[in-house]
Amino acid sequence: VAPKVTLLGPVTVRTLGGRFILELPAIGSGGFADVFRATDRKTGNLVAVKVLRDTATVEPEAISRFKRELRLLEGLNHPNVISVIAQGETDERDIWYAMPLAQGSLADFIEKVDGNPLLIADIMRQICAGLTYIHSNGVYHRDLKPANVLRLESGEWAVSDFGLAVEA
Repeated sequence: VAPKVTLLGPVTVRTLGGRFILELPAIGSGGFADVFRATDRKTGNLVAVKVLRDTATVEPEAISRFKRELRLLEGLNHPNVISVIAQGETDERDIWYAMPLAQGSLADFIEKVDGNPLLIADIMRQICAGLTYIHSNGVYHRDLKPANVLRLESGEWAVSDFGLAVEA
C-alpha cells in the first residue's frame, strides 16, 4: 500500500501500512533512518516508527543492515529489549517498523540519574537483563550507549537500535 500524505491544517501526515499515522517532522534521525511519532489506528496508542530513508539512493549495505536489525528484533521478546509492533515496505520500497514510543533515552536522563546509586543500579540491572537475553539468543548489540537505551512508558528501560548487531 502506498503511503498516503494528507494535509490537515498546518500538519502534514503520512500513513504507513494503512495503520500508522506519522507526525511530521521526525522526532529523531540516525545515519540512514528517521524516527517518527505515530498513532496506531488499530489501538489508538502512540508509537514510534523507524523508516529507512532514501532507499533508492542509499547504499545496499545500509538496506541490508536495516533489514538485519528488523529480522533480529522480530525474533526477540523481552521487557528490556525494544519490541517490533509491525513492519512493512511501501510501494516506493521504503522499509519501516513500528515500536513502542519511548519517553526518552538514557542520554536524556543522565542528570536525573547522576548521584542516585539505587536508580543507577536498577537501570543497570534492566540493561543487563536485556543484554543477557539477547546474548542467550546469539545476538550481540555492538553499539550500547546511553542514546540506545530507551525509557518506555511503563518506566522500564529497553535496549534499542540493533543496526550494528550481529548474530553468533
